Amino acid sequence: LVLFASGFAGAALEVVLLMTFQVLCGSVYHQVGVIVTLFMAGLAVGAFVINRRMPRAGKTSLVLLAFAIAAYALLLPLLLPMLNRMGGTAASLFVVKTVIGVLTLILATLAGMQFPLANRLEFDGGVSGASRLYTADFVGAFLGALLASTLLIPMIGVAGVCLLTAALNLLGGVMMQFRKAAT
Repeated sequence: LVLFASGFAGAALEVVLLMTFQVLCGSVYHQVGVIVTLFMAGLAVGAFVINRRMPRAGKTSLVLLAFAIAAYALLLPLLLPMLNRMGGTAASLFVVKTVIGVLTLILATLAGMQFPLANRLEFDGGVSGASRLYTADFVGAFLGALLASTLLIPMIGVAGVCLLTAALNLLGGVMMQFRKAAT
């Protein structure tokens, strides 16, 4: 559930950031490569940090990462309107692009930390554990991108998508915490 929620958050909130970029900058197409590259770099940074800098991280860290993604999702609807208040000057567009890039990097770094940590915690000596985790992450990302862009944003808005994403990650963190207490 934690990886499903993380995948959902990564994709749904990235759609939110791309749409915000489109609205504030007028066109996302000429910079979508940069934004996707920042997301992929964030995933790599997150995996590096959890594997090399935090090799002893455990279930508590996975729970805290789920809560951190939830907090990120809760803060996003507060930050994005501030970007909208900036004027249309070249300097303000640079700031908007930079902030969205940094927000993308943060989101991806948090998500990138979860998969290798969950894999380390659930490693069973074979491929079944890794495939189960990858499937949960992939299905979450698929549903996050699909539902956010086609159904959720039009129905409940950007803030609603962020709140739903936060709730899903909070639920994943709480469920993982209870699992931790039971083991």
